[in-house]
Amino acid sequence: MDFKPLSDEQLRQLTDARQVFEAWRHADVAYKQRFSGSMRWLTRRGRDYLHRKRGKREQSLGPRSAQTEMQYSAFIDGRSQAKDRLRALATRLDEMAPVNRALGLGRVPRLTARICRRLDQARLFGSHLLIVGTNALFRDRGHEDASAFPGRLS
Repeated sequence: MDFKPLSDEQLRQLTDARQVFEAWRHADVAYKQRFSGSMRWLTRRGRDYLHRKRGKREQSLGPRSAQTEMQYSAFIDGRSQAKDRLRALATRLDEMAPVNRALGLGRVPRLTARICRRLDQARLFGSHLLIVGTNALFRDRGHEDASAFPGRLS
């Protein structure tokens, strides 16, 4: 079989897209781990208490003090900065998408891509699941051209 290598321009764009995606992925994980839920002040028996809520669980972090005020401010500011970073990276990915398509880099079938994104969000790739078979050709796109196998892709 004859493999069609990627051009220098395709490799450069693919490298850039991977770097931006990895930065977005790490920012998304950090946002979900550090800033999930909410914080709020509740008044109980005349005193304000800082509460952190994650899911259905709510935990008191203590009465209002300089330390809890700093915790609250750090949480609110950090969450805002993390959201801004995620938005900026998502915008950059959206800007790169048409260029990727024009250079022939977006060849993964839509259904396969959606399934892979969901599995990646569940953090199953690498530790529990691997991509094998013809779909692995898309993963290894940086090393060879999947279009070399026109009738064999699922």
